[in-house]
Amino acid sequence: MRRLNGASSSVKDGPNGESGVNSIASCSCPCDVDASFPYSSPSMIPRISANFAGAFSSSHKVVLPNIKTKCSKRCFSASSERKSPNRIYTPVRSEDELDTLLLLSASSNRPLITLWTASFCSTCAKVAPLIKELVENEGIGENVGGLGFAQVEVDAPTSGSLGFRYAISSLPTLLAFSRQDARLSTKVTNAQQLQDQGFVRQWLEVEARQKLGSGEGGTGGKKQ
Repeated sequence: MRRLNGASSSVKDGPNGESGVNSIASCSCPCDVDASFPYSSPSMIPRISANFAGAFSSSHKVVLPNIKTKCSKRCFSASSERKSPNRIYTPVRSEDELDTLLLLSASSNRPLITLWTASFCSTCAKVAPLIKELVENEGIGENVGGLGFAQVEVDAPTSGSLGFRYAISSLPTLLAFSRQDARLSTKVTNAQQLQDQGFVRQWLEVEARQKLGSGEGGTGGKKQ
């Protein structure tokens, strides 16, 4: 066993003055499948084994019959193949908190789903877990960029005019935002529909694909 420039390798001399070098080269990518790459001349030695080439004279033939590395698949995958996890935010209790989430949503091109609730609303207490289950555990929308979800507590002392600002007239209300614009045309207020898991799932899937502003403006538009 020879140690060359701090690298460990096993070297065996052949009958014709050849030197066989077997080296283990590690890969910095997360691949976990072994592969073998044969090299037969110093000019083909990869950078990780460059020090081996200088350890022999030009008249000394170097044979690297087998360099094993843990990299046999692509180290880079298309971002479109990766799922973007949905985000669950803490309940919104003020206009500033909602504005902050809208900015985060717009900057990440991720639609924001809001469920407008109140502490006295018994139906809200049934609907909220259902929607959270679909967003957080089933990952609805993650394959197209992800969703954000937050409850808006309209009866919080600091809620101000949030309900009036977005024309919330009944509870619970399911309202999506895309690029800070409220999608008033798809707002859901029907209690039966909101408790129908199949309906809500389909609604979320449609809203998850809204990557551009709805441009609806009006009462439900951004705060000026």
